[in-house]
Parts: sequence; C-alpha cells; structure tokens
Amino acid sequence: MTTFDAAVIGGGLAGCLAATHLARGGMSVALFEKRSTAHHKVCGEFISGEGVPLLHEVGVSLEQATHISNMRLHGPTRSCEAPLPTAARGLSRLLLDELLLKAAQESGVELMRGEAVKTLEQADGLFRLGGVTARRVVCATGKAEFKPVQTRAGRDSGMVGFKVHLRLPAKARDRLRQYVDLFVFENGYGGLAPVEDGLTNLCFLMEREAIAKVQGDWPHVSRWLSGACEGLAGYLDNAEPAFWPMATVANVPYGFVRESAVSDDIYCVGDQLAVIPSLTGEGMTIAMQTGKRAAECILAGVGAKEFQLEMAAVVRPRVQLGFLVHRLFKSPRISDLGTQLVNRWPRLVEYIFRHTRSPAV
Repeated sequence: MTTFDAAVIGGGLAGCLAATHLARGGMSVALFEKRSTAHHKVCGEFISGEGVPLLHEVGVSLEQATHISNMRLHGPTRSCEAPLPTAARGLSRLLLDELLLKAAQESGVELMRGEAVKTLEQADGLFRLGGVTARRVVCATGKAEFKPVQTRAGRDSGMVGFKVHLRLPAKARDRLRQYVDLFVFENGYGGLAPVEDGLTNLCFLMEREAIAKVQGDWPHVSRWLSGACEGLAGYLDNAEPAFWPMATVANVPYGFVRESAVSDDIYCVGDQLAVIPSLTGEGMTIAMQTGKRAAECILAGVGAKEFQLEMAAVVRPRVQLGFLVHRLFKSPRISDLGTQLVNRWPRLVEYIFRHTRSPAV
C-alpha cells in the first residue's frame, strides 16, 4: 500500500489548490475526486477579484473567462446598479475544475479519479483511505457531507439550490455584458452571470417548501421566475437551456463556520470550513484561500488545530455579515428598499463587498 505525505479528499477549488501547493512544496500527494468525468455543480460561477491571483499562481489561464465589472440588483419591483470594487470573472465550474485538476497533475499530484472516499481510519500515525495511506488529510468535499469529519450544522440549512446554463437572445446577452445581476423573489434569490462561450449561468436558491413552483420543464420555470421578479423578464424571454434538468443541491448549511479541528492532522477547507451565503460572490475565493493556506501550514509544520483557529478568525466576520445580508434578501420588501438605498448611496455595495471579502492569509 502506497503511503503519501498528504491525501486530499475532493477535487474542487479548495482541494486542487491544497494539492497543487503541497506538491509544489515537495510533498507526495494523492488527490481523490469521486466523479470520473467533468460535471456541473450548483455554483454562481463568479470569481471575485481577490480570487483571480490565486488561480494565476497555480497556472490556470482565465483567457476564456468573461470580465465582470458591475452589478445590478433586482427586487421584485425595483432595480439598481453599481460598479464592483474589483473586477471579477465568470467561468463555469465545468471548465474551471478540469483546469485545476490538470494543474494539480502537472505539479506532480497523483489523481485518483472516480474514487469516492467513504471511510477514514487512523492507526500507527497513518490514515487509511481509498486504498492508500497518508500522514495528513485535507478534507475538501465541498457541500457534500463527509461524516468522519463531523456533520455540519448551519444557521440556515432549509434552502435548495438550482443551476442551469442559458443561451440568451443577443439583446439580453449584450445587456448582461460585464455585469452580474442579482435578483430577489418571494421565497428565494439568485443571480445571472456570463460565463464562457456566450453562455449565462442562472443560479438561484429557494425555500424547500416553495420548490414545487419550479418543478417542470424550462418554459414553466422561465415563466414563473419572470413573473416573480420583473427584472428577470427581459433576460429569460426566449432563452434556451444548454442542459436540462437543472443541477440541484439541498441542505446547504449557510452561516456555518467550523470552530475546532477534528484532529491535528485533518485540515478542513472550503465549504467544510465555512459556508458563506452565495449572494456575496465570495464562496469560490474562500475555498481557494483556505486550500492554499492549509498547504502552507502543512509545509511549515503547523497543525490543523492552529490552522483552524486562524482561518475561523479570518472568515467568521465575513460569513456573519454575508448571513445578515442573506436574511435581508429573503424579504422581498426589504430588497426593494435596498435597491432604493443603493441608488441613493452606491458605496453601500462597496461596503458590503469589501467586508465580505477575505483578506490575503
């Protein structure tokens, strides 16, 4: 049985960043990705300006990504717009995750693709998982629970996420150029963001008890969303889905921040460390930051307990503010009021974005 210096469970943003930096630091690394082929994930696919350098560091090109410099907010009946504090990018997880897995392999990572890790045993200072042993483990299983490292409990776990790529009519596509549009409706909220190849990512969350409203074919879903939020109607009219059915995820523990490490040799990163509400647009960057920082700590001999305390202190205030905005967005009346406030004070958007962004760690 092969023994690695580190094993990383999960081949998404956090896992790939951790694995790549560990391998570049001279460690032998096994990276487990349970899916054998590229696949869609429920994600806003919005890379904040703080996340762009993290991708460049590991050699991932963003030449196919779209440039996003402004945002619009649509309440049920009112809208506003404002510039983003830092330019962002739009790129599908279907493409980005494959680029990251390739970068990890090119750095010397042993990719175990199509292998789902279900158990984690420790004996004689080594972890046994997926047919290998490792001295340390990085848990990067994303939104999926991994029971050996404790089930997460968030402050709001009752929402269901949906995601589909759309081909918009030319007029709607031109209107969205360099914009991310956030929209609020009764029982939920979501966003539209341009990604590569002229596609647009539609991603939204709904309360579990309301999901029957979006069950059915795309014309039904499109009509309901357009009626629920006036700002969406011009986009969704005559739009066509690039795939169907929509990707879905349930029980996302928004507001979760892990307070203590499971073991001094198990590093939890990404959504296994903290889950910031999607509307902040910072989830992808937090995943990458925590993956990179876990690798730095492992290479420096810093245990998971110290890593956990450091990262929780960094992300907790961001998650708390993001969760407050999340709660406000769930009220259509307050979101309409928010659009009026932004129209009067555009720097309110800058304040929220600045204070939900994680500083370099």
